[in-house]
Amino acid sequence: MIDSADAKPWEKRAEWASGRIAGSNPLATIAIVWIFALIWSSLSGLGSWSIFSGHYRTINNQSEMPVLLQGLFGIVFPLIGVGLVIFAVRATRRALRFGQSLLLLDSVPGVPGGTLSGTIDCAVSPELEADFDLRLSCEQIWYSFSGGNGSRERHSLVLWSDDFSCAGEPSGDATDRSSVPVHFAIPVDAHPCGPYDKGEVQWNLHVSSRLPGLDYSDDFSVPVFMGAPQPTAVARVYRAPSSEVRHPVHGRVRLGESGETLQVVFPPALNPGLALLPTIAAVIAVCSAWSCLISDHEVFAALAAITAIPFIYGAFRAWFLRTTVTVSPFTLSIERSLLFLRWRRDIDAQQIQAIASVASGNMGHERLYKVQVVQLQGASKIGSLLRSRSEAEHIRALMMAHLRKGKAPQRGTSATAPR
Repeated sequence: MIDSADAKPWEKRAEWASGRIAGSNPLATIAIVWIFALIWSSLSGLGSWSIFSGHYRTINNQSEMPVLLQGLFGIVFPLIGVGLVIFAVRATRRALRFGQSLLLLDSVPGVPGGTLSGTIDCAVSPELEADFDLRLSCEQIWYSFSGGNGSRERHSLVLWSDDFSCAGEPSGDATDRSSVPVHFAIPVDAHPCGPYDKGEVQWNLHVSSRLPGLDYSDDFSVPVFMGAPQPTAVARVYRAPSSEVRHPVHGRVRLGESGETLQVVFPPALNPGLALLPTIAAVIAVCSAWSCLISDHEVFAALAAITAIPFIYGAFRAWFLRTTVTVSPFTLSIERSLLFLRWRRDIDAQQIQAIASVASGNMGHERLYKVQVVQLQGASKIGSLLRSRSEAEHIRALMMAHLRKGKAPQRGTSATAPR
Protein backbone atom coordinates (compact mmCIF):
# COMPACT_ATOMS: atom_id res chain seq x y z
CA MET A 1 0.00 0.00 0.00
CA ILE A 2 1.40 3.41 -1.00
CA ASP A 3 1.75 5.88 1.86
CA SER A 4 -0.13 9.15 1.26
CA ALA A 5 3.05 11.13 1.90
CA ASP A 6 4.78 9.23 -0.88
CA ALA A 7 1.81 9.60 -3.22
CA LYS A 8 1.61 13.33 -2.43
CA PRO A 9 5.17 14.38 -1.52
CA TRP A 10 4.23 18.06 -1.27
CA GLU A 11 2.22 17.23 1.86
CA LYS A 12 5.46 16.51 3.73
CA ARG A 13 5.84 20.26 4.16
CA ALA A 14 2.96 21.94 5.97
CA GLU A 15 3.25 25.24 4.06
CA TRP A 16 3.19 23.42 0.70
CA ALA A 17 0.16 21.37 1.70
CA SER A 18 -1.77 24.47 2.86
CA GLY A 19 -0.74 26.66 -0.09
CA ARG A 20 0.45 29.40 2.31
CA ILE A 21 4.20 29.76 1.75
CA ALA A 22 6.26 32.25 3.73
CA GLY A 23 9.11 34.12 2.07
CA SER A 24 12.73 34.05 3.14
CA ASN A 25 13.32 34.65 6.84
CA PRO A 26 14.63 38.23 7.20
CA LEU A 27 15.90 37.64 10.75
CA ALA A 28 18.15 34.78 9.65
CA THR A 29 19.50 36.90 6.79
CA ILE A 30 20.21 39.83 9.12
CA ALA A 31 22.02 37.60 11.61
CA ILE A 32 24.28 36.06 8.95
CA VAL A 33 25.07 39.42 7.34
CA TRP A 34 25.90 41.14 10.65
CA ILE A 35 28.04 38.24 11.91
CA PHE A 36 30.08 38.20 8.69
CA ALA A 37 30.40 42.01 8.63
CA LEU A 38 31.56 42.18 12.24
CA ILE A 39 34.05 39.30 11.85
CA TRP A 40 35.52 40.84 8.68
CA SER A 41 35.74 44.34 10.20
CA SER A 42 37.34 43.00 13.40
CA LEU A 43 39.97 40.93 11.57
CA SER A 44 40.80 43.67 9.05
CA GLY A 45 41.00 46.22 11.89
CA LEU A 46 43.33 43.96 13.85
CA GLY A 47 45.47 43.47 10.74
CA SER A 48 45.58 47.22 10.07
CA TRP A 49 46.66 47.89 13.66
CA SER A 50 49.41 45.26 13.39
CA ILE A 51 50.66 46.69 10.09
CA PHE A 52 50.65 50.41 10.87
CA SER A 53 51.59 50.26 14.56
CA GLY A 54 54.92 48.60 13.77
CA HIS A 55 54.01 45.32 15.44
CA TYR A 56 54.29 43.45 12.12
CA ARG A 57 57.74 44.91 11.37
CA THR A 58 58.98 44.01 14.84
CA ILE A 59 57.92 40.37 14.51
CA ASN A 60 59.34 39.99 10.99
CA ASN A 61 62.47 42.12 11.55
CA GLN A 62 61.58 44.44 8.67
CA SER A 63 62.54 48.11 8.51
CA GLU A 64 59.96 48.96 5.83
CA MET A 65 56.43 47.80 5.30
CA PRO A 66 55.58 46.20 1.90
CA VAL A 67 53.40 48.56 -0.13
CA LEU A 68 51.07 45.72 -1.09
CA LEU A 69 50.24 45.09 2.58
CA GLN A 70 49.80 48.82 3.17
CA GLY A 71 47.38 49.02 0.25
CA LEU A 72 45.43 45.92 1.26
CA PHE A 73 45.08 46.72 4.98
CA GLY A 74 44.98 50.49 4.55
CA ILE A 75 42.51 50.72 1.64
CA VAL A 76 41.04 47.49 0.28
CA PHE A 77 40.09 45.53 3.41
CA PRO A 78 38.68 48.56 5.33
CA LEU A 79 36.62 49.56 2.28
CA ILE A 80 35.21 46.04 2.04
CA GLY A 81 34.40 46.18 5.75
CA VAL A 82 32.60 49.51 5.35
CA GLY A 83 30.68 48.07 2.41
CA LEU A 84 29.64 45.02 4.44
CA VAL A 85 28.42 47.20 7.32
CA ILE A 86 26.43 49.39 4.91
CA PHE A 87 24.94 46.27 3.36
CA ALA A 88 24.03 44.94 6.83
CA VAL A 89 22.36 48.23 7.78
CA ARG A 90 20.34 48.24 4.55
CA ALA A 91 19.34 44.59 5.10
CA THR A 92 18.17 45.47 8.62
CA ARG A 93 16.16 48.46 7.37
CA ARG A 94 14.66 46.34 4.58
CA ALA A 95 13.62 43.63 7.05
CA LEU A 96 12.04 46.18 9.40
CA ARG A 97 10.19 47.85 6.53
CA PHE A 98 8.92 44.82 4.59
CA GLY A 99 9.03 41.94 7.08
CA GLN A 100 8.13 38.53 5.67
CA SER A 101 5.87 38.19 2.64
CA LEU A 102 3.32 35.43 2.09
CA LEU A 103 2.59 33.53 -1.12
CA LEU A 104 -0.99 32.23 -1.36
CA LEU A 105 -1.32 29.53 -4.02
CA ASP A 106 -4.64 28.86 -5.74
CA SER A 107 -3.90 25.13 -5.96
CA VAL A 108 -1.13 22.73 -5.00
CA PRO A 109 1.04 21.49 -6.42
CA GLY A 110 2.13 23.19 -9.62
CA VAL A 111 2.14 20.52 -12.31
CA PRO A 112 4.31 20.21 -15.45
CA GLY A 113 2.02 21.11 -18.33
CA GLY A 114 -0.20 23.13 -15.97
CA THR A 115 0.12 26.44 -14.15
CA LEU A 116 1.36 27.91 -10.89
CA SER A 117 -0.89 30.75 -9.80
CA GLY A 118 -1.78 32.72 -6.71
CA THR A 119 -0.98 36.04 -5.04
CA ILE A 120 1.86 37.47 -3.00
CA ASP A 121 0.87 39.55 0.03
CA CYS A 122 3.65 42.03 0.80
CA ALA A 123 4.21 45.19 2.84
CA VAL A 124 4.52 47.54 -0.15
CA SER A 125 2.10 50.45 -0.01
CA PRO A 126 -0.31 50.62 -2.98
CA GLU A 127 0.21 54.39 -2.94
CA LEU A 128 3.69 53.82 -4.39
CA GLU A 129 2.12 52.43 -7.60
CA ALA A 130 4.96 49.92 -7.79
CA ASP A 131 5.65 47.50 -10.63
CA PHE A 132 6.77 44.01 -9.64
CA ASP A 133 9.15 41.71 -11.51
CA LEU A 134 8.54 38.00 -10.94
CA ARG A 135 10.74 35.07 -11.95
CA LEU A 136 9.96 31.36 -11.61
CA SER A 137 13.00 29.11 -11.98
CA CYS A 138 13.71 25.38 -11.89
CA GLU A 139 17.21 24.71 -10.55
CA GLN A 140 19.29 21.59 -10.16
CA ILE A 141 21.30 21.65 -6.91
CA TRP A 142 24.20 19.35 -6.14
CA TYR A 143 27.28 19.26 -3.92
CA SER A 144 30.85 18.20 -4.53
CA PHE A 145 33.76 17.58 -2.20
CA SER A 146 37.03 19.30 -3.03
CA GLY A 147 40.48 19.36 -1.52
CA GLY A 148 42.01 17.17 1.13
CA ASN A 149 39.96 18.73 3.93
CA GLY A 150 36.70 17.35 2.53
CA SER A 151 35.04 20.77 2.17
CA ARG A 152 31.67 20.71 0.42
CA GLU A 153 30.95 23.05 -2.48
CA ARG A 154 27.44 23.89 -3.65
CA HIS A 155 26.61 23.98 -7.36
CA SER A 156 23.44 25.10 -9.14
CA LEU A 157 22.22 24.96 -12.72
CA VAL A 158 19.07 26.68 -13.99
CA LEU A 159 17.13 24.13 -16.03
CA TRP A 160 14.26 26.48 -16.92
CA SER A 161 13.01 29.94 -16.01
CA ASP A 162 10.35 32.43 -16.99
CA ASP A 163 9.52 35.94 -15.86
CA PHE A 164 7.00 38.71 -16.27
CA SER A 165 6.13 42.10 -14.79
CA CYS A 166 2.85 43.37 -13.39
CA ALA A 167 1.36 46.04 -11.17
CA GLY A 168 0.34 45.43 -7.59
CA GLU A 169 -3.16 45.79 -6.16
CA PRO A 170 -4.46 46.80 -2.72
CA SER A 171 -4.44 43.79 -0.39
CA GLY A 172 -7.96 43.55 1.03
CA ASP A 173 -8.66 46.04 3.79
CA ALA A 174 -4.98 46.69 4.52
CA THR A 175 -4.07 50.13 3.17
CA ASP A 176 -0.31 49.59 3.57
CA ARG A 177 0.00 46.24 1.80
CA SER A 178 -0.08 45.11 -1.83
CA SER A 179 -1.29 41.94 -3.49
CA VAL A 180 0.83 40.78 -6.44
CA PRO A 181 -0.81 38.39 -8.94
CA VAL A 182 1.22 35.29 -9.85
CA HIS A 183 0.61 33.17 -12.94
CA PHE A 184 3.16 30.97 -14.74
CA ALA A 185 2.65 28.26 -17.33
CA ILE A 186 4.92 25.31 -16.52
CA PRO A 187 6.35 23.38 -19.51
CA VAL A 188 5.08 19.84 -19.92
CA ASP A 189 8.64 18.46 -19.94
CA ALA A 190 9.74 20.34 -16.79
CA HIS A 191 11.43 18.36 -14.01
CA PRO A 192 9.42 18.16 -10.75
CA CYS A 193 10.88 18.73 -7.29
CA GLY A 194 12.94 15.87 -5.95
CA PRO A 195 16.04 13.81 -6.76
CA TYR A 196 17.46 14.27 -10.24
CA ASP A 197 20.72 13.02 -11.75
CA LYS A 198 23.49 13.78 -9.20
CA GLY A 199 21.47 16.16 -7.06
CA GLU A 200 17.94 17.44 -6.61
CA VAL A 201 15.56 19.81 -8.36
CA GLN A 202 14.13 22.85 -6.59
CA TRP A 203 11.58 25.40 -7.83
CA ASN A 204 11.87 29.00 -6.65
CA LEU A 205 9.80 32.13 -7.14
CA HIS A 206 11.59 35.48 -6.88
CA VAL A 207 9.76 38.82 -6.68
CA SER A 208 11.30 42.30 -6.66
CA SER A 209 10.30 45.92 -7.08
CA ARG A 210 12.27 49.16 -7.45
CA LEU A 211 11.11 51.56 -4.74
CA PRO A 212 12.34 54.91 -3.39
CA GLY A 213 14.98 54.42 -0.71
CA LEU A 214 14.90 50.65 -0.34
CA ASP A 215 13.99 48.09 -2.97
CA TYR A 216 11.68 45.19 -2.16
CA SER A 217 12.55 41.56 -2.91
CA ASP A 218 11.70 38.12 -1.57
CA ASP A 219 12.02 34.43 -2.47
CA PHE A 220 9.66 31.49 -2.13
CA SER A 221 10.27 27.75 -2.44
CA VAL A 222 7.28 26.39 -4.39
CA PRO A 223 6.00 22.82 -4.97
CA VAL A 224 6.02 21.44 -8.51
CA PHE A 225 5.18 17.73 -8.73
CA MET A 226 3.47 15.24 -10.96
CA GLY A 227 -0.14 14.81 -9.81
CA ALA A 228 -3.58 16.35 -9.78
CA PRO A 229 -3.57 19.89 -8.33
CA GLN A 230 -6.15 20.51 -5.61
CA PRO A 231 -7.67 23.94 -4.87
CA THR A 232 -6.54 25.46 -1.59
CA ALA A 233 -8.57 27.27 1.03
CA VAL A 234 -7.34 30.60 -0.35
CA ALA A 235 -8.22 29.84 -3.99
CA ARG A 236 -9.64 32.81 -5.88
CA VAL A 237 -11.00 33.56 -9.31
CA TYR A 238 -7.92 34.06 -11.45
CA ARG A 239 -7.52 37.40 -13.20
CA ALA A 240 -4.63 37.66 -15.62
CA PRO A 241 -2.04 40.34 -14.85
CA SER A 242 -2.20 43.30 -17.16
CA SER A 243 0.31 43.14 -20.01
CA GLU A 244 0.11 46.90 -20.54
CA VAL A 245 3.52 48.55 -20.75
CA ARG A 246 3.34 51.45 -18.33
CA HIS A 247 5.78 54.00 -16.98
CA PRO A 248 7.84 52.69 -14.02
CA VAL A 249 7.25 55.19 -11.25
CA HIS A 250 10.61 54.68 -9.53
CA GLY A 251 12.95 54.02 -12.45
CA ARG A 252 16.36 55.74 -12.39
CA VAL A 253 16.63 56.19 -16.14
CA ARG A 254 15.47 59.70 -17.06
CA LEU A 255 13.01 60.12 -19.91
CA GLY A 256 12.10 63.31 -21.73
CA GLU A 257 9.75 63.89 -24.66
CA SER A 258 9.59 66.97 -26.84
CA GLY A 259 7.26 66.72 -29.79
CA GLU A 260 8.38 63.77 -31.90
CA THR A 261 11.74 63.46 -30.13
CA LEU A 262 12.47 61.18 -27.16
CA GLN A 263 15.54 61.50 -24.96
CA VAL A 264 16.63 58.63 -22.69
CA VAL A 265 19.45 59.27 -20.21
CA PHE A 266 21.24 56.37 -18.50
CA PRO A 267 23.03 58.11 -15.57
CA PRO A 268 26.46 57.13 -14.22
CA ALA A 269 26.69 54.53 -11.41
CA LEU A 270 23.34 53.02 -12.34
CA ASN A 271 24.39 49.72 -10.69
CA PRO A 272 26.76 50.46 -7.76
CA GLY A 273 26.89 46.79 -6.76
CA LEU A 274 28.29 45.79 -10.14
CA ALA A 275 30.65 48.78 -10.14
CA LEU A 276 32.33 47.64 -6.91
CA LEU A 277 33.72 44.45 -8.48
CA PRO A 278 36.07 46.07 -11.04
CA THR A 279 36.89 48.82 -8.54
CA ILE A 280 38.20 46.39 -5.90
CA ALA A 281 40.07 44.40 -8.55
CA ALA A 282 41.67 47.61 -9.89
CA VAL A 283 42.83 48.71 -6.41
CA ILE A 284 44.41 45.30 -5.72
CA ALA A 285 46.15 45.24 -9.11
CA VAL A 286 47.53 48.78 -8.70
CA CYS A 287 48.83 48.01 -5.20
CA SER A 288 50.48 44.86 -6.53
CA ALA A 289 52.13 46.77 -9.37
CA TRP A 290 53.43 49.48 -7.03
CA SER A 291 54.76 46.92 -4.54
CA CYS A 292 56.64 45.08 -7.30
CA LEU A 293 58.01 48.33 -8.70
CA ILE A 294 59.58 49.59 -5.47
CA SER A 295 60.92 46.09 -4.83
CA ASP A 296 62.85 46.28 -8.13
CA HIS A 297 60.76 43.57 -9.80
CA GLU A 298 60.10 45.54 -12.99
CA VAL A 299 58.82 42.57 -15.01
CA PHE A 300 56.19 41.63 -12.42
CA ALA A 301 55.31 45.31 -11.99
CA ALA A 302 54.70 45.62 -15.72
CA LEU A 303 52.54 42.48 -15.76
CA ALA A 304 50.51 43.73 -12.78
CA ALA A 305 50.08 47.14 -14.45
CA ILE A 306 48.87 45.54 -17.67
CA THR A 307 46.44 43.43 -15.64
CA ALA A 308 45.14 46.56 -13.90
CA ILE A 309 44.29 48.41 -17.14
CA PRO A 310 41.02 46.56 -18.01
CA PHE A 311 39.88 46.72 -14.37
CA ILE A 312 40.54 50.46 -14.18
CA TYR A 313 38.71 51.02 -17.45
CA GLY A 314 35.78 48.87 -16.27
CA ALA A 315 35.60 50.75 -12.98
CA PHE A 316 35.62 54.14 -14.72
CA ARG A 317 32.88 53.00 -17.11
CA ALA A 318 30.74 51.67 -14.27
CA TRP A 319 31.05 54.84 -12.15
CA PHE A 320 31.28 57.66 -14.71
CA LEU A 321 29.83 56.56 -18.06
CA ARG A 322 26.70 58.44 -19.08
CA THR A 323 24.67 57.37 -22.11
CA THR A 324 22.15 59.68 -23.79
CA VAL A 325 19.90 58.20 -26.47
CA THR A 326 17.92 60.57 -28.70
CA VAL A 327 15.16 59.00 -30.80
CA SER A 328 13.33 60.76 -33.62
CA PRO A 329 11.15 59.38 -36.41
CA PHE A 330 14.20 59.17 -38.69
CA THR A 331 17.29 58.75 -36.49
CA LEU A 332 18.49 57.07 -33.31
CA SER A 333 21.55 58.78 -31.80
CA ILE A 334 23.65 57.25 -29.02
CA GLU A 335 25.99 59.68 -27.26
CA ARG A 336 28.33 58.42 -24.54
CA SER A 337 30.45 60.55 -22.22
CA LEU A 338 33.19 59.32 -19.89
CA LEU A 339 34.63 62.21 -17.88
CA PHE A 340 35.96 64.60 -20.59
CA LEU A 341 35.67 62.07 -23.44
CA ARG A 342 32.63 62.04 -25.72
CA TRP A 343 31.67 59.92 -28.70
CA ARG A 344 28.49 59.61 -30.71
CA ARG A 345 26.86 57.18 -33.09
CA ASP A 346 23.91 57.93 -35.39
CA ILE A 347 21.75 55.14 -36.82
CA ASP A 348 19.26 55.71 -39.62
CA ALA A 349 15.75 54.53 -38.67
CA GLN A 350 15.49 52.53 -41.89
CA GLN A 351 18.43 50.36 -40.77
CA ILE A 352 16.76 49.42 -37.46
CA GLN A 353 14.75 46.22 -37.42
CA ALA A 354 13.60 46.45 -33.80
CA ILE A 355 14.35 47.72 -30.32
CA ALA A 356 14.47 44.77 -27.91
CA SER A 357 14.79 44.19 -24.17
CA VAL A 358 16.55 40.94 -23.29
CA ALA A 359 17.79 39.25 -20.14
CA SER A 360 21.53 39.67 -19.65
CA GLY A 361 22.77 37.76 -16.63
CA ASN A 362 21.91 37.90 -12.95
CA MET A 363 22.94 39.84 -9.87
CA GLY A 364 22.20 37.47 -7.02
CA HIS A 365 18.60 36.35 -7.48
CA GLU A 366 17.74 39.40 -9.57
CA ARG A 367 17.87 39.23 -13.35
CA LEU A 368 19.46 42.07 -15.27
CA TYR A 369 18.09 43.39 -18.56
CA LYS A 370 19.55 45.34 -21.45
CA VAL A 371 17.91 47.43 -24.13
CA GLN A 372 19.44 46.89 -27.55
CA VAL A 373 18.99 48.06 -31.11
CA VAL A 374 18.64 45.25 -33.65
CA GLN A 375 20.05 45.79 -37.15
CA LEU A 376 20.72 43.51 -40.08
CA GLN A 377 24.36 43.13 -39.06
CA GLY A 378 23.50 42.27 -35.43
CA ALA A 379 22.38 43.74 -32.12
CA SER A 380 24.17 46.29 -29.93
CA LYS A 381 23.45 47.34 -26.36
CA ILE A 382 22.03 50.75 -25.51
CA GLY A 383 22.99 52.14 -22.11
CA SER A 384 23.62 50.36 -18.81
CA LEU A 385 22.06 47.16 -17.53
CA LEU A 386 18.69 47.56 -15.79
CA ARG A 387 17.40 45.67 -12.76
CA SER A 388 13.74 46.14 -13.66
CA ARG A 389 12.11 44.26 -16.52
CA SER A 390 9.19 46.70 -16.60
CA GLU A 391 11.60 49.64 -16.94
CA ALA A 392 13.44 47.94 -19.82
CA GLU A 393 10.14 47.09 -21.53
CA HIS A 394 8.85 50.63 -21.13
CA ILE A 395 12.00 52.17 -22.64
CA ARG A 396 11.84 49.70 -25.53
CA ALA A 397 8.19 50.51 -26.18
CA LEU A 398 8.77 54.28 -26.17
CA MET A 399 11.72 53.99 -28.56
CA MET A 400 9.72 51.84 -30.94
CA ALA A 401 6.82 54.29 -30.85
CA HIS A 402 9.05 57.26 -31.68
CA LEU A 403 10.77 55.40 -34.50
CA ARG A 404 7.31 55.04 -36.09
CA LYS A 405 7.66 51.40 -36.95
CA GLY A 406 3.96 51.22 -37.72
CA LYS A 407 3.09 48.58 -35.14
CA ALA A 408 2.42 48.70 -31.44
CA PRO A 409 5.05 47.17 -29.15
CA GLN A 410 4.00 43.72 -28.05
CA ARG A 411 4.84 41.75 -24.99
CA GLY A 412 7.22 38.92 -25.70
CA THR A 413 9.77 40.80 -27.80
CA SER A 414 12.40 40.09 -25.17
CA ALA A 415 11.97 36.35 -25.63
CA THR A 416 12.57 36.36 -29.38
CA ALA A 417 15.14 39.12 -29.71
CA PRO A 418 18.66 38.15 -30.82
CA ARG A 419 21.19 37.97 -28.02
